[in-house]
Amino acid sequence: MNISTTSKLMTDRNIFIYGETEVSYLKKRDKKLAEVMEKVGPIEREVIPDLFAALVNSIIGQQISTKAHKTIWKKMVTVLGEITPQVIDSLSDEELQQFGITFKKTAYIKSAAQKVLSGELNIESLRAMSDEELALLIMCPAEYDLGFSKECKCTGEMNRNCRRCTLNWLRSEIE
Repeated sequence: MNISTTSKLMTDRNIFIYGETEVSYLKKRDKKLAEVMEKVGPIEREVIPDLFAALVNSIIGQQISTKAHKTIWKKMVTVLGEITPQVIDSLSDEELQQFGITFKKTAYIKSAAQKVLSGELNIESLRAMSDEELALLIMCPAEYDLGFSKECKCTGEMNRNCRRCTLNWLRSEIE
């Protein structure tokens, strides 16, 4: 399933809609998860339809608590309104960091905004990517030159920074 398919599954409230096929698959893959799913029931997960805003939101949320992520995102949306490449590019690094974003994340967000504005990154092309390609983009951004090291240290062992290792791992997880 790619993003364009997923977006068709959203409702007016911008939540991800999943069906019995997906639920059944997850329950078969993980018995403990199946137990939790039975107790908790369906979870409504918000989806951000704008791809650039979703990318920024994802970068912000990496390796911080859900509460901190939501707090930072809410502050940004309240102060800035729409999160667009133009808005992000117009801010100084210091202004972005005042929302609680680290120096590194600020650099990644600014780099993404500049690449979208210059046409170097066609954000809408993400809609046509497969789940596997998107996973590689997220887990191994070095291949997409968003400011990460391109150095591959593949030794035949799993290396999260290597596109080849990541692709092989994804394939093994799917099979």
